[in-house]
Parts: sequence; C-alpha cells; structure tokens
Amino acid sequence: MNNHWKKYLLLACAISLLIGCQSLPIDKQISVGQNARIQSLILHFTAIDYQRSMWALKDSGGVSAHYLIPEKDDPSYSKTSLEIIQLVDESQRAWHAGTSYWDGRRNLNDTSIGIEIVNIPKCHHQPVVKATHGGEYGAHKDCRFPDFDQEQISLLIELSKQILQRHPDIEPTRVIGHSDISPSRKNDPGPNFPWYQLYQHGIGAWYDAQTQAKYQHMFETFSPSINLVQKALYYYGYNIKETGILDSQTQDVLFAFQMHFLPWDVTGELNTETAATVYALLEKYKEPQLKVLMSRYNREAEQQFGLSSLLEANKNRLVKPFYGAKGQGEVTLIHPNLSSLIDLDITINGVSVDFKQPVKMNATGIKFGITSLVNNGNNVLEIESKSDLSNLSINVTGPVLKQPTVWLERKLRNELANSLSTLEQSFEFSLVKHDKVILHQSFGRAAKNGELHLNQLSSFFTTQLAMAKLIGEQRIKLDNSVSYYLPEYKGDGRANRLIKHLVNHKSGYPRVDDYLQAVQQSREDNEPNQALSLTVDELHQQSLDIDWQSAIYHVPFYYGVEQKLVYSEFNDLVLRLVIERVTNMPFEQFVETQLFLPLGLNHSAFRTEPSNKSRPTSQLTTRMDDVLVLTQLFKNNGSYGNQQLFKPSAYTRWLQHNSFWLLSKELIQFKPILDVQTCHPYLTHSSHVALSDNNLVLVDDKLDISVIIHFQEENKEGVDELGSNPCGLSEPQQQVLTKALQIIYQAQR
Repeated sequence: MNNHWKKYLLLACAISLLIGCQSLPIDKQISVGQNARIQSLILHFTAIDYQRSMWALKDSGGVSAHYLIPEKDDPSYSKTSLEIIQLVDESQRAWHAGTSYWDGRRNLNDTSIGIEIVNIPKCHHQPVVKATHGGEYGAHKDCRFPDFDQEQISLLIELSKQILQRHPDIEPTRVIGHSDISPSRKNDPGPNFPWYQLYQHGIGAWYDAQTQAKYQHMFETFSPSINLVQKALYYYGYNIKETGILDSQTQDVLFAFQMHFLPWDVTGELNTETAATVYALLEKYKEPQLKVLMSRYNREAEQQFGLSSLLEANKNRLVKPFYGAKGQGEVTLIHPNLSSLIDLDITINGVSVDFKQPVKMNATGIKFGITSLVNNGNNVLEIESKSDLSNLSINVTGPVLKQPTVWLERKLRNELANSLSTLEQSFEFSLVKHDKVILHQSFGRAAKNGELHLNQLSSFFTTQLAMAKLIGEQRIKLDNSVSYYLPEYKGDGRANRLIKHLVNHKSGYPRVDDYLQAVQQSREDNEPNQALSLTVDELHQQSLDIDWQSAIYHVPFYYGVEQKLVYSEFNDLVLRLVIERVTNMPFEQFVETQLFLPLGLNHSAFRTEPSNKSRPTSQLTTRMDDVLVLTQLFKNNGSYGNQQLFKPSAYTRWLQHNSFWLLSKELIQFKPILDVQTCHPYLTHSSHVALSDNNLVLVDDKLDISVIIHFQEENKEGVDELGSNPCGLSEPQQQVLTKALQIIYQAQR
C-alpha cells in the first residue's frame, strides 16, 4: 500500500513541475543579433574505399561526416545503384574538419556540414626528408587524382542544393574544400574535383573570365607585391599572414587556391594568372575588401614606378614621360588611319606642338621635331583627341652624346681635368652631363679608350640589358616561372623560382665562392689527407672540374625565395639559358647582334670561358666610349637616337629606381643603402652606383650626370666586409669620386 502511494506522490510532483515550467513568465522577442549555426559546406574525398570509409566514419569513433557518397565502380560497395549515406544529423556536430580556418572562423566542425566522397588518389610513396607544399598529397609526392564518378557528382549537386536551402547562411564563398580550410595538411577534394560544374548549378563561387582577363592585363604591366596577394587571399577567406615573402604558408595556400580555381596549373607558384583570379573573385563577392586592396595597389604603383591608376586608362588621352636633352628630339606617331583622329592636340611639357611643317607625313604616320620644347632631363608628351587613341603608337628619339658647346661646359671640363691631374692614380675618367661628354680623359699611365674588362659589371650591361629588351617585347615575363621557359629546370624547389627572383638575386642561390668552398669541404671529407682551409683565391686556382651549365640544375638553394638578397652568378647563368631558349640563338650572338650592333658599339664583345672548370667565367670587353653609350641608353629609357632598344616596363623602372651596390670580390654583393651618404658624403638618394675592383659607374638623376672611372690596375686597397666604407669603395675610388663631385657641386652654384 505504501509503495502504491509513493508512485502517486512522484507522479503528482512531476505534474506540478511541468505545470510550473509552462507557467514561467517568458516574453519571447526576436533579437537581430543572431545567425544560423551552419555557415559553411565542406567537401572531402575519402582517399580510401567505401568499406574502409564506413568503418572510419561510422565505427572508429575518431572521425565522422554528415554524409558519405559512394563510388559506383568501388568493389567494396555492393549495391547496384548509388545512394547517399547520412551518418550524422545536420543538427549535430560531425568531426570532419579538424584544425581549420575560413573567413574569420576556426574549428569549423562547430559551424559546418561535411560531405565525404569516395575517391582514391594514386601516389608513389617515396621517402622524403621534408614535404614541400600542398599538404599530405602535395608536390613532394607523385600523385594521380582520378576523375569523379558523374553519378556521384549528380547526387552531390542535388544534396548540396537541399543543404543550401535548409541553411541559407552558407554563402557561395563558403562552399569550400578541406584543402581550403587546412592548406598545410590536406589536399581534398583534389585538383580534379569539378568546382566549376557545381558553380553552374548554383553551388559555390567562381570568377568571371572577362574580369580575370582585365586584372591579368593590368598585372602584366605592374604585378602586385606578394604582400598584396597574401592580403587578397586572406580577404577571400584563407588563413594566411602578410609576410611579404613566398614562405611555406603562402605556397600551401597558393597550392590549395590553384586546385580550387586553376586546376590546370597547380604549382604553388605566384603568377599573374593566380593574382588576377583572386582579385576577380574579390570584385564579384567581396567588393569592399577589393577597394582597400586597389587603393594599396595604386599607391605602390605610383610610389615605385610613377604609374597612375592602371584601371583608369583614358582612351582619349595618352601621356608619355621621356628623358630628353635641349636641342634634340623627334616624335613619330603611327596609327592605322591617322586622318581619322579628330581634334588631335599634342603638347610637350604643357606647350602645344606646332607641326604645320612636319618632317614627314603619310596616311599612317607623322614625324616632327620637338627640339625647341625639350628640357634637359625629364619631359612629358601629352596627346588628346576626341577619337579613340588606343591604336596610336608613339616613339620619341633618345638623346645622343655630343661634345660641349657652351662656355660653362668647357669651363667645367677644364676645372675637372686640372683637379683630377693632381691625383697619383692611373685611371680613365668620363663625365656626361645631360647629353654632353664634358670630359673623357686618361690620367697617369692609363690609356684613353684602352681595352676595358668590366668583370662583375658585365652582367649589368649584357644580361640585364638583354632582359630589359625581351621583357619590353613581352617575350619574357617577370612573373613566369623559370620552368615555363626551361621545362627541365625542376626539383628541389626550382618550380617556385620565378624570373624576377633571378633578376633581383632573391632566388636563394648561394654565392659561387660559398658553393666552391662547400664542394672543397665535401672532397676533403672524402680525402682526409688533403690540406684543409684553402682560401678563395686558392680554390679559384684549383681545377674542381665543375660543369657550370649543368650545375644550375643541382646546386642546392641556401635560402628561401625572397628571404635574402645574395648576388650569385648562378642567377645570371640561368637567365642566359632562358634568353637562349626564347631567342633561339647563343647568348653571345644575341648580345652582339641585337644589342651592341644597333648602337654601333663595334668595340664591345661578350665571351664566356667554357674551359674554365673552377669558376663560371664570362667577360664583357669594351671601351669607355661604348660604356658611355650604354649608360646613356638606360637614362633614355631604352632609346638612343633612332634606336628604341627596349621599351619602358616595370622591369626597367625597377632598374632605374632601385639604388644598389655591386661590391668587389662578391664580399657583400648587392646591399641596399639606407643612408647613401655613409658611403660617400657627396652622393644623394638619387645616386645609383655599381662598382667592381677596377671600375665604377655612377648615375645621379638629380644632378643628371653619369660618371665612369676605370683604373689601370686592379685595386688592392678595397675594404672588406668589416672595413671602414660600408659600400666597398676602395680608397682610390673614393679619392677620384671626391675630386670629381667637388668640382661638379661647385659648378651648380
């Protein structure tokens, strides 16, 4: 009886509690500060068959997913038709994402739906010391990714459509792969997953081809910095920090991004197509973030190269800055139908051109002089018309070198000659101001216009000049990979080396001396009785029997891409091979026939010494007169007289606006100078200097001068890395430079 009453008592308590809960005074009002729990849809491949996938996702207790889609031809799948298996209710949290990040959210298991698709990559499992980039099935493994079963994809599309209907907060940019949210760990669903097919059915994001082409054209003129691309990828959703270098996290993200949006070119490399694609996606889906990026992009373009916004091109107005000299200059305009141009207005430095009596005119071209309108130094040509000027091409002749014609120029020449003659050194000296060779004279025992061996400076006047020509002609692109031109250039990170990394010596190649010492050390380790600690000079005298042309394919990189600026002749060797491949002629022949011959440089020749096995040896043999022309060529933005040797480009502007020092004996090599006056008190931030043991070239944009000094004998009085001059100027070089610049400064008064 007691038990019976106890049951009734418990039942009464439960009823009273229930009634109490229902009668709580709750006023339900909807807050705007909320959103749905499900924010993203994440797609995976299983990398194992159906049977093993079911055990892993259903029974292991370690991982799971909301859905699994089998593969039709999988032997472990016994059913005759495919069906979707639901393993976790959408209201519950499945364990599929792991450590993850997307668009500001971490631990995406909390806010996502996960779909696993049976698909198995085939890889050659080779032992590796360290993975490169791209996750577990990345570049360090030779993997083949099979196409997805179309019946699978049809089921996936229908399932995804239903999920998106149930969870409308899943935006297009939040339909992503496991590789997108964990790029350093994962590769799924792989490069063969049909993202574009899903996009065509309203699932996920894709870019517009026309928008991508617009940005690619713009970036071929001036490519965005690594910083900007990193920020763009971050804005799109990836977990990437802005470091300014092509580090491992950046390569991983690029690999993942390319698998998703550029599956035909998955390299982990940064190129214009990849940058253009992420910018096109931002324009379509994240326009506010794009505006922030474009503001930075335009600022960088203006600061580094003096370019205005490249997105705001005016078809009715053309502006062409050019370097000129008083009393010189002709302009040639070429157009398919010149007479169709309406109200053509041409000005030089704001003054209208009167070309009523042109030198030459026909249906497609006009040539006229501008000698009375040109200033010494920088000038601006502007053309406006009511017609479209897109097909109008402009050529302005560059100043050619001339002798002094006015009293002040002759006075400066005499004062310089008198001052320099007081020095004890033997050297040949030249000064060009504007377009006038103020002084070209030899002092001491030096011979005028004797044979010059430019040593380290050979690269600047041959390899760099050849690159300027081919880049201006768009036959070589800075953002292309080296392997684009040399398919055999691969392995050990070579796929990540772009042309610009070789040009600016940030590829990671070691100095040749460091490599030689490493080779010597390796031989000493194998031959312990051999003498140790040979000097660099002794190494050069030895025959190490190295095939330098093939060495570029196996010399290890000492540094990561963009991590350190180290001058290396290996960079020049690779660039010369690229030039040969593009031009289909030996490098020496290209330099002489395409560069020197058009300029009339009959005393210049570039030669390599293939028989020298101890060091990659190449030498430009020339004369002072020829060096003066080459220096003026760079000041003229690639033109000299009627010869337009190369077109101005981002590359040539980089050459002109980046002061660097080429130091003797490869001690420090390229070294940016924060305060150039610590190198020499008369130098300015407009000074650009290159030097070797017995040569010095100075160009100063502000003073509009070029100074070239060649010493009769190699200087033995240079400073070392710890010496008193931080730029490597030897004592004789400093003395001559001081005397010359003192007179030049006095003449400015």
